[in-house]
Amino acid sequence: MDDEKDEFLNNNNKNTKEKDGIEKGTNRQKEDDDSSFTSWQSESKKLMNDYEWKHSLKSDQEDQENQKFAKINFDESSDGIHYESFQEKLPKLKKQRNHNLIKQVSVIFGFFFIILLFMLYFISPLSKLEDINISGNKFLSYEKILKASNLVEGEGLWSQYFLKRHVTENIKHMSPRVESVQIELSGLNDLKIRVHEYGEVAYEEDEKTNKYHPILSTGELMNESFKQSPKDLLILKKFNGSKHRISEVIEQYNRLHNSLRDLISVITLTPTLTNPDLTVLSMKDGNEVKVSFEDISERLNYYSKVSKSMPETGVVDMEIGVYSYPFSKKEEEEKRGKDSDKSKDFSDDKENKEGI
Repeated sequence: MDDEKDEFLNNNNKNTKEKDGIEKGTNRQKEDDDSSFTSWQSESKKLMNDYEWKHSLKSDQEDQENQKFAKINFDESSDGIHYESFQEKLPKLKKQRNHNLIKQVSVIFGFFFIILLFMLYFISPLSKLEDINISGNKFLSYEKILKASNLVEGEGLWSQYFLKRHVTENIKHMSPRVESVQIELSGLNDLKIRVHEYGEVAYEEDEKTNKYHPILSTGELMNESFKQSPKDLLILKKFNGSKHRISEVIEQYNRLHNSLRDLISVITLTPTLTNPDLTVLSMKDGNEVKVSFEDISERLNYYSKVSKSMPETGVVDMEIGVYSYPFSKKEEEEKRGKDSDKSKDFSDDKENKEGI
């Protein structure tokens, strides 16, 4: 019994070992099968990936080629991209090309049209100077200004207008009376010349011819002569046409206040041995003022106070100091002045002799 039992157990152990071996072999086979399937699967995936990559690359190239002939339009309703084919785009391309062609042709025709207008304008009478208007001239005549300008009616407007600076200089050099000149276009083909003249402030009396020469505000003595002088202007006497002295007197006169200028009627040059620039100012209130002409603007400011303190009309002497005396003592003062001049001459002669 024991032997049978041991044999039975040994058989069971063998069967168990065989089963285990079979199961292990089966498992190994399964594992081999699984590994071979996995490798095959990976190879197939790799091939699929390569195929997809090549396909995507080809499709990208095709898309790039298609984008040359198609326009991408975003469709808001479908939330996608719409490709416009070349056939759909062709009418728009023709329309754009026609538009550019019309634009270029319009520019060319416009250019030639403008040139044609310029040619017609310069041929027409509108490009010729029709009329010359001169204003502001009080002493200078229209004919004299027109002659100095060298402008010619009926000649080219623009060729003369662009020379207006030269025309202005010609008119200025024509006469010392001209202060400034302005030339402007007036209307379609007219020119307007505005002349500003220096005003006259005084007249010089010529004792030889008994005529009067006008003096401008600049101190310029004009060569023109008149038989009578305006009553409201200053008269210069005994200056003998000395432009330097006349210019200095007018400069001093212009510095005075208007109220003082209105009081002076005549300025007479009365040189002495001691003062060759002495002048006598005849005032409209009846007084006379003795003063050197280079001191007129400075010393005549005291005239109002001195004249108010004078009991009667007389002479206000401002040659050295400032004092006054009535006309009744004028002869005495003049005699005293002559005596002082004689004594001065005597002392000068004495000094000259001693020097010799």
